[in-house]
Amino acid sequence: IGAGFGLLGTFGYPALHRRRGSTWAGGFSIWLQLSLLSLCLIATMVGNASEGDCSDSSDPDCEKRRVSELVLLLLGVVTSRLGLWMFDLAVSQMLQERVPLTILATVNGTQSSMQELLELLGYVLGLALNRPDQFFYLVYISFGFVGCATLFYTAFWRVDMHDDHVPPGMV
Repeated sequence: IGAGFGLLGTFGYPALHRRRGSTWAGGFSIWLQLSLLSLCLIATMVGNASEGDCSDSSDPDCEKRRVSELVLLLLGVVTSRLGLWMFDLAVSQMLQERVPLTILATVNGTQSSMQELLELLGYVLGLALNRPDQFFYLVYISFGFVGCATLFYTAFWRVDMHDDHVPPGMV
């Protein structure tokens, strides 16, 4: 199902790009991703991850909260792929259009290295916070990173909207 949302983003991006351009498509996409990921935050609040097993609970609504938590978590992760894939395509498009050919390989290599480094950080955090009662920390940290990226991109987006010229040397 997640791959289906990724494909939907892959096919939806070109239409968005034709109508509004890559910068606008990127801004829309990252805000869409962050909005859909907020379902994961809500999921951790609904189920209260540190609550434990429902079998030893006297609360009759415990099982309903667990199901709601799971549904919200899966919905957030799966549907956010739509924004993720569209944003990835927007960034790739902007790199190809705006970076001079003489330094394109260096910029792409640096971007790829940073992406891999942060992916490694995610794995390390997953190893360090490996207990089920610590899972909500991973959700908050992940949401925080996407939130920071959204703010950085939005700042770029605002500057780019008011920038009517292409800097010298740009392709």
